[in-house]
Amino acid sequence: MELFIPFRPMEPKVMENDRIFSNPKYIYEVKWDGIRGIIHSSQGEVKVFNKKMKDKTLQYPELQVFGHLKYDLILDGEIVVLKNALPSFPSVIRRDFAGNSSKIKKLEKTLPITYCIFDIILYNNQFLIQKSWQERQEVLLEVKKDLTTYKNIFFTENFKKGQELFEVIKVKKMEGIVAKDINSSYEIGEKTGRWIKIKYRRKQYCVVCGYTLKNHRPSALLLGVFNDGGQLVFVGRAGSGLTGENFNKLVALSKDLIIDKSPLINPPREKMEYIWLEPRLTILVEYAEWTEEMALRAPVIKGFTNVAPENCTF
Repeated sequence: MELFIPFRPMEPKVMENDRIFSNPKYIYEVKWDGIRGIIHSSQGEVKVFNKKMKDKTLQYPELQVFGHLKYDLILDGEIVVLKNALPSFPSVIRRDFAGNSSKIKKLEKTLPITYCIFDIILYNNQFLIQKSWQERQEVLLEVKKDLTTYKNIFFTENFKKGQELFEVIKVKKMEGIVAKDINSSYEIGEKTGRWIKIKYRRKQYCVVCGYTLKNHRPSALLLGVFNDGGQLVFVGRAGSGLTGENFNKLVALSKDLIIDKSPLINPPREKMEYIWLEPRLTILVEYAEWTEEMALRAPVIKGFTNVAPENCTF
């Protein structure tokens, strides 16, 4: 391992239940809904890499503040954009996909980032991956003293009561929490059970923009959500939860809504049979998370709603 050489960070495994809450060797953190950011800093030079080892330095000029530190450093954290004090994944994706300096400069003002630090890998010429999580947190406190004046730098809080934290996350409709073994070393590139992710399945109102056919009946709904510019964006298909009752309701409601052309600005390109609909019907979908392509992961249809289509937004 070397400074400015990207690596795959340690990642948590997903656990479907909350048994981990009763284990006293774990500490609990908020799972920030953003982009993983590994910061390398030395002698005024700063580089930012994501978990896929891609260089994202240009996308986040705010993180050059680490160049003011007088010691070598590698930090692990999450890059987020906050809206109403909560992480907005669609907003941070706009920052992450920005491709030119003028757009990045504009977004730096309209969608400022916060860097949520939760681990440290290198401090003052010493690699810390063999030290325990608890020992690394003690070192991180030393770094925190040098960054107290920067409003866009946040050090993730640690909680002893996982169940209580998870209940707060559910109320705020955030992504979930991470449980960490306080004795765990930092295992480069590993998804280890010593870090565990407990997700909260969130809900999203979507516009039904059409459906696919299989054996002459709808097999999956084509979902859309309006972006900030009022454009209808494709966010994936949902077939799970399409019960007989939902099927009958879809047939009854959509017979007068069939159109020839997709109402989406980015319709799916796979060679399938699509039936497009005027964007009037809305449904409630439960999902695990947003993907980096801004699609719903593991969506499940909960039912049709009376929510107005224009209120189905990111």
